[in-house]
Amino acid sequence: MGKKNDNTLVKNASFLMVAALISKIIGMLYKSPLSTTLGSQSFALFQFAQNVYFILLMIASFSIPQAVSKIMAEKIAFHRYKDAQKVFYGALIYAAVAGGIVALICVFGAGILVPDSMANARLALQMLAPTTLVFVVVLLCTIVVTL
Repeated sequence: MGKKNDNTLVKNASFLMVAALISKIIGMLYKSPLSTTLGSQSFALFQFAQNVYFILLMIASFSIPQAVSKIMAEKIAFHRYKDAQKVFYGALIYAAVAGGIVALICVFGAGILVPDSMANARLALQMLAPTTLVFVVVLLCTIVVTL
């Protein structure tokens, strides 16, 4: 492997590490106020809401980064930078809309997604809603940085 490939690997691994760190910090920031708000059962309720959230997050971001990365790499390889930029902006709009829809589902559909026996988990799901939109958009933006 050449020097350039080694540098790219380290750079990409660094971005993944920073993304994981940011994810853990966001989780920590949500758990503290949620614990205060919901009381002793908060962790169980948060975990239940988080499972629903992860399913919705997967739906919002399913395979988009891989597909966009592949298409953009192909466009860039053939020096079609304007087309790559159009693909990125189109994907960014799609991600924002999909993330927004899933965030709205988290907020307004919490009553349907969370059973009545875990009614307090609805608040946890509603607190997680904005991160869906942010996550999907940031995930797409990392593609440009890693290309």
